Amino acid sequence: MNRIKNIYKFFVFFNLTLLILTTSNKVNAEANVIGITFFDQAVEAGLELVTNSQGAAFFDYNFDGHEDLYLAGGGFIAGDNYFYRSRGDATFEQATTEANISGNGPSTNVLAADFNNDGILDVYITSHDYLGTPNYLYFGQANGTFIDVTAASGTGSIYENHNAVAFDYNSDGWLDLYVVSANHMGIEPNLLYHNNGDGTFTDVAAALGVDIPNEFGQGASAGDFDNDGDPDLYVTNEYTGNYLFRNEGGTFTNITDAVTAGTSITKSAIFADYDNDGYLDLYLVNRAGIDELLHNEGNGTFSDASISAGINDNQQGRTFSWADVDNDGWLDIVVTNAENYNDKLWHNQANGTFSDETIAAGISDFLYTDGLGIGDVNGDGFPDLYFSNLDVMDKLYINSGNANHWLTVNPSGRTTTNRAGVGVRVTVVTGSDRQIREVWGGGGYQCFSSLPVEFGLGSNTAADSVILRWTDGHEEVYTSISADQRYIAVEDSAFYAFSMPAFSIVMTPAGTTVPPEGGNIDFTVNLDNLSGAFQNADVWTELRMPDNSSFGPVISRNLNLPAGASIERDLFLGVAGGSPAGDYTYYTFVGNLQTQSVWSFGSFDFSKSGTLAAGTPRFTSSCWDGECSECVKPIEDNADRPTEAAVASISPNPFNPMASVEYVLPTSGYVDLALYNVRGQKVLDLVSEYRQAGSYRLILDGSPLPSGMYFLHFNTESTSQVVKAMLVK
Repeated sequence: MNRIKNIYKFFVFFNLTLLILTTSNKVNAEANVIGITFFDQAVEAGLELVTNSQGAAFFDYNFDGHEDLYLAGGGFIAGDNYFYRSRGDATFEQATTEANISGNGPSTNVLAADFNNDGILDVYITSHDYLGTPNYLYFGQANGTFIDVTAASGTGSIYENHNAVAFDYNSDGWLDLYVVSANHMGIEPNLLYHNNGDGTFTDVAAALGVDIPNEFGQGASAGDFDNDGDPDLYVTNEYTGNYLFRNEGGTFTNITDAVTAGTSITKSAIFADYDNDGYLDLYLVNRAGIDELLHNEGNGTFSDASISAGINDNQQGRTFSWADVDNDGWLDIVVTNAENYNDKLWHNQANGTFSDETIAAGISDFLYTDGLGIGDVNGDGFPDLYFSNLDVMDKLYINSGNANHWLTVNPSGRTTTNRAGVGVRVTVVTGSDRQIREVWGGGGYQCFSSLPVEFGLGSNTAADSVILRWTDGHEEVYTSISADQRYIAVEDSAFYAFSMPAFSIVMTPAGTTVPPEGGNIDFTVNLDNLSGAFQNADVWTELRMPDNSSFGPVISRNLNLPAGASIERDLFLGVAGGSPAGDYTYYTFVGNLQTQSVWSFGSFDFSKSGTLAAGTPRFTSSCWDGECSECVKPIEDNADRPTEAAVASISPNPFNPMASVEYVLPTSGYVDLALYNVRGQKVLDLVSEYRQAGSYRLILDGSPLPSGMYFLHFNTESTSQVVKAMLVK
């Protein structure tokens, strides 16, 4: 350990000496050549209390088209992680506890990917090892919450990790996980968690030769640098040389010595094609010495292009990421540095060189910025920046934008590719210009860029073509793609512009407390279609339990809503005495239930003050104004309580073609309810399963039946009843 401290002191002294002896780079702040400016909006966005965060990640966890924010916090000792849900207007509300995704600090970084291929983003959080804090893996749920699967999955490394990369190294359609270890204790190899496809992972790093047990790992990047169709791996080390591993179809070969792959004291490195020649290059942020730009020569080797490109950042680098900040079609470089060193924005000049536009772009500061997140907070197509700072407030830099056009593509695997589309190569062609991006699953050091790949189009109002190379190598081509839109690309299925119909939902409860013996919460739901067009929408309700688990859907209906439609429903939620005490949240969602796309939601909180010693947790609800298939309300314990199960009514009768059927169960049991014609043939199955005690109402739909006399057969374990029903069309 003393050896490491002495090395560190030497490099700090070396770096400060370079800073004193080197003439500072003069920046012309009089003219903003990139045409955009960043404005710090952290306070306005509701992030004013965040300090000592490290990694930051933007991702859309609830499918509403707005990027949410997760912050890995705690500095080097201890602290909290925070999850902020976007309100859709470039502001955020903290939802850490609500989403059940706190984890325990000190944490270092976070990435979002879909490890179980259910179409919902999961989250992996890396941690410091000083307090024995493990890394965490959370699986996202359809109701907007997460469950901790760290122990069950086997991914809870207790090493000091500052970076993890999700990538499908063996092209089996399941995302694997490479975790880089700082090895400060001398016993911390890197880990390659192979995804077994059943929610568990197996470490195969040593077997594949990528564990690098004797180095001081900081970051890694996965990308297909040799264009052979599988992701290669670049690993950075703080005190020793870096490594380049070529993927040989699911195995790796160390080719570091065969190429110029950077040998400095590197914190962060990420693959990207900065000169639009179709080959992935590398940028290295170094802790001491000048950062390096490694140009891919297209023959399996790299050359150092730092000097010719005008890169002269010799400050104490922390992290960086690529982003086309002005949407001119050329990737720029955003670098963060340690305290007393200025951050950098290197603007791509489209000729192989970069200019320092830090001051002109408004991101000049001398803070200790140890983490970086890049996403589109306000949905205007221009990348925004989140700077995680040590000991002072973080900064959320909103991009002012300019007149340039853009498009984003979000690939989603279905047949051979993982659902998050990580590793898919997207090529956008405009005239003779070709840009490539690969959907990444994290990389570098304590940084993350959101999953949709973004392309600047300059003055072009459309792309001639968009080419998708899926992870098994097959391609799809779409032509004449309009600019300034976000697109969803579904493997072997569709390419369409993302749209989120505008709805408003307000839930107003009449009370907020349920006694220990149970009771009802009456509430009103107001739903408005603000989209300006007819919408077919699902409306469903879910209950957040005191332990953060979910119950539901309690109500689920599909509605046809004309433009401007406004619906008000007076409903109730029945909470049984056996339901646990504590704080609840009841939600109403509108969207597409099958795809779990939430367009809007409303909610209210209530509490239950106690729990009966005996009883089963149970929740019932009134119908959505008679439009539900079946709903239930509890039976009150009074003199009017029925003693036998029975069909109470069919209304109207005669009916055309819908009728409401009500039946009552004084005790729980099996129910069989079916409709028969006059020949004794069963024509409709209505209920055939176990039911809790209660008063039920369901809708009988006679649309497919001819007019005539029918018989409703109602059978329980103790009762048998037949009721006539006349259908008249």
